[in-house]
Amino acid sequence: MSLVINTNMMAMNAARNLDHHYGDLATSTRRLSSGLRIDTAADDAAGLAIRELMRADIAAMNQGVRNANDGISAIQTADGALEVIDNKLIRMKELAEQAATGTYTTDQREIIDQEYQQMKAEINRIANATEFNQVKLLDGTLGEEDGNPMKLHFGPRNNDGEDFYYVNMGDATARGLDIGNSYLQSNLEERLIENQNSLKAINSQINREKPDNPEELMEEIDDIKYYLEGMRDDLLRAYEEEEVTEEFSELKDSLENAINQLEQAQDEYENPDNEEPDWQNIDENISSAYSFLNGKERAVEGLAGALTGEVSSGKVYHATVDGETFEYEAGSGDTASDVVQGLASLIDQSDDYEAEVKNGDLVVYGASQVGAFELVEGSGNTALDVSSGNGDTTLKFGGPEPEVGMIYNLEIVSGDINETVEYVAREGDTLQDVMQGLTQNINEQTGLDATYIDLEDGEIKIEGQEFDDSDITFYHSESLIYEERKISSISDQLYNIDSGQTYHININGEAFTYTTEGNDNSGDVIDGLVEAINESDIYSARYIDDEIIINGAASSDIMVYELSSGNDVVKTTSNEEDNELQIKIDSGPLWEGAVYAIDVEASGGDTERYEYIVQEGDDHDDVMKALAESIDLDNHVQGASFDEHKGIVIQEEGIEGDDATIFASTRLEGDIEINNPSAQIGEPNIQEDAERFDSHVNDTKPTMFAQNALEEIDAAIEKKDRIRADLGAFQNRLESTISNLQIQAENLQAAESRISDADVAYEMTQFMRNQVLSQGATAMLAQANTLPQMAMQLMG
Repeated sequence: MSLVINTNMMAMNAARNLDHHYGDLATSTRRLSSGLRIDTAADDAAGLAIRELMRADIAAMNQGVRNANDGISAIQTADGALEVIDNKLIRMKELAEQAATGTYTTDQREIIDQEYQQMKAEINRIANATEFNQVKLLDGTLGEEDGNPMKLHFGPRNNDGEDFYYVNMGDATARGLDIGNSYLQSNLEERLIENQNSLKAINSQINREKPDNPEELMEEIDDIKYYLEGMRDDLLRAYEEEEVTEEFSELKDSLENAINQLEQAQDEYENPDNEEPDWQNIDENISSAYSFLNGKERAVEGLAGALTGEVSSGKVYHATVDGETFEYEAGSGDTASDVVQGLASLIDQSDDYEAEVKNGDLVVYGASQVGAFELVEGSGNTALDVSSGNGDTTLKFGGPEPEVGMIYNLEIVSGDINETVEYVAREGDTLQDVMQGLTQNINEQTGLDATYIDLEDGEIKIEGQEFDDSDITFYHSESLIYEERKISSISDQLYNIDSGQTYHININGEAFTYTTEGNDNSGDVIDGLVEAINESDIYSARYIDDEIIINGAASSDIMVYELSSGNDVVKTTSNEEDNELQIKIDSGPLWEGAVYAIDVEASGGDTERYEYIVQEGDDHDDVMKALAESIDLDNHVQGASFDEHKGIVIQEEGIEGDDATIFASTRLEGDIEINNPSAQIGEPNIQEDAERFDSHVNDTKPTMFAQNALEEIDAAIEKKDRIRADLGAFQNRLESTISNLQIQAENLQAAESRISDADVAYEMTQFMRNQVLSQGATAMLAQANTLPQMAMQLMG
């Protein structure tokens, strides 16, 4: 080998070996210090991949153990609540057993039922309040039927049955245990009122638009349907050996109709073909359900009487039944009876309803709402404000406020445009609702584009068209069911007024009187009569444009009278004894509310008036007896009495026949007009039917409900026990799962250790070897670095 200066091959070789040995020494040092055989991917790429998967599975299994423990905690929480519910059910069975014996009265059984219902309410509270980590456990949301069972995930994969399974927590509410409709005695009336109020509250939350809490609201509807089904089942159970009697068939029909309406609302909400439920339909279903709970039969009572004298050819009358309109146009010679019969025939021809006329009443079966109206064309033009500009038209409505079944009609005629839209008002509608409905119908039924503007009073904007007042006609129907009665042209019949004259208005047999004073005129008389009516707790009155307008007497008989001593009263007077006057009334008005008065002049010349208002069933003897008692109670004369042969006997010194004058009501005729009594909506009182049912069942079958409750509680306890048994089985299964997961994790950890951990004995041997080799390489490198010095010596 040559001795050179520029290239020291021996040093380079020694340096390379030293670098290699130092690298091995560093690896040994790292493994010994970390305890890991695989510390980087370079140590063992395949082993690293296997190790990381094992580590992930180990971590997942350990978390799975924690998950399973959480599941056990949740189950234990539910089981603790179910134990309390168990105690409540036992107490409820004790109460049902107590009420099932016949030694208690209805009132006592009602007291027992109050505690029974409190136990049921507490079960509901416990079931709805029991939760684990803010997750409800027993309210049915983690059940099989209405909810999703609790998923417990414990394995590292997603294989059903291997890495997770579902725990059915069950439904421990009163409804879930099938005791939501359990009672110890019949109380359909109370339950009916509760559900009526609940439906009314829900209906107020929906106004054709999606409510703020649709899911919560639909859950409430489902609860109400469940309670109504319980009421229906109780009704049927009471007559399980026979069909429901005719007496309670209407109650059953009303419940079933209400249930059907709520089912339709649920179907609309849950229809998968709908992007968004039609809340107007849902609103109508709920309104109908509420109405059905108030009865199946609807009657417009007194309709013929309200139309008497008012029918003329060409007039259009309509009845609205659940929003559907039936119109009848009066023909020549038609009477009020013809109109009512025509409306009944039209309704009866429909597929949904039946109708007939009873004593002038329009009676409709199967409806939830009815109304009767007269369609008055042009009636709304003064309430419509039409403005246009920038190619658009704005419509503002000033009234009238809607009544259920009232028709609002818009006719738009301009050039080639000839469109008519109609809207039928529903229960609870406001004028803004009417405008929204008309807007919707304009868009759906015409080629026009309309938008409802939700301002303070609302308005309709028709885009792309300009119309003026002459192009649009707005009219509406006027209800034949009204509140106000009117007495017209009364002032012309009040003349020759003298002091002491008495006038009165008779409303359903009650007389409201005014007696003139001094220089009273017709205006004073009218003011006095109005004031007398306003002092009543039932009626109120006002006088406008020669009309006395009376509220509260819509269907009442009203007549106007003055007190007269004329031919309406036939009497005989006699003075058979000194200082005694006998007055016998032989004839005169005896209708309820007629007024009799007697003016009696005493010996001193003073005159006093005594009055009596005829009551139903009175005869002339009753009138004379009452007047005699009034005179006798006063100290105006010496005394007075009634004798069935003599009549009124007045004792007073020097009294003669012309010292007493009898007056009686005489009807004011002439041009006075009183509008017909209003028709009225007559609804069968289903609440009364429910009350009668409760009374009937509690009297004839007092222990029936309590006996049924015993069976219901047994079934509830069995259902609750199944829930507890299932939870106990799941708890045992989870404990086994935990043991299995811990063993798997332990074994997998051992396998991971064998792959990943360093063998200290082996690594220590390698470390010593690499350390010796490094020291040797270092020494040889030092020797090799001296070779160039040897060459320098030769050159020296």
